[in-house]
Amino acid sequence: MKPVPNSGRLEQKVAIYAALLKGESARSVATRWSISHPTALKYAQEGIEHLRSLPAVVADSSISGFLQTQLKLQLFSVSPDMKRQVLEIAQPMIDVAEELLEKLANPGEPTTIISARVPESLFYQFRRLAAELERSRGVEVTISSLLTEVMKAYVETGKVPVADTAFQQSDVIMDELRAVLAKHGIVRE
Repeated sequence: MKPVPNSGRLEQKVAIYAALLKGESARSVATRWSISHPTALKYAQEGIEHLRSLPAVVADSSISGFLQTQLKLQLFSVSPDMKRQVLEIAQPMIDVAEELLEKLANPGEPTTIISARVPESLFYQFRRLAAELERSRGVEVTISSLLTEVMKAYVETGKVPVADTAFQQSDVIMDELRAVLAKHGIVRE
C-alpha cells in the first residue's frame, strides 16, 4: 500500500478515529493507513475536532459533550449507544476513506511501513541508533538513510555492519516500557 496522497484528509482522520472507537488498536490502524502510530493518534484527535463542528453533533449535547472528553477517556468509557450514534454520524466519511484505501491498495508493494513491520522495541532501538550515529558523525542520520546504509553494506559484503555505538541496559528497559505503554495508547507527544 502506498502512503496516502493528500494524507491527512478529513475522511481519513474521521475513519481513523472511528476505528479506534470500535476497539481497533492504534498500531493496527496506523499500519493499515501506512502512517506512524503517533500520526494515527494525532489524526484521530483531528477527526474528533472535525466531528465536533458537524451540525448533527452541535445539535446533540450528549454527543457534543462526549467528543469534548480526552481521546483515551472516550475509548475506554464509551457506551454502546454513544458509540453507535457517533459512528452513524461518521459513516459517510468512513465510506469515503475506505474507498480511498481500496484505490491505493497495490498487491505488488509492501503493505506496511518499516516501523510497522518490526517489533516496536526493535524499531525504537533502530531509531535510537540513528540518533546516536547522528550525534557521533555530526551529520543528519535518518532512519531511512541508516536502513539504506545497512542494506547497501549487506548487498556489497553479505554481512550486516556492526554498529559503532552501544546502548546501556537501562536504555533497552526504557524502550520496552515505552512499547508496553504505547500498546495502551500512552505515547509521548
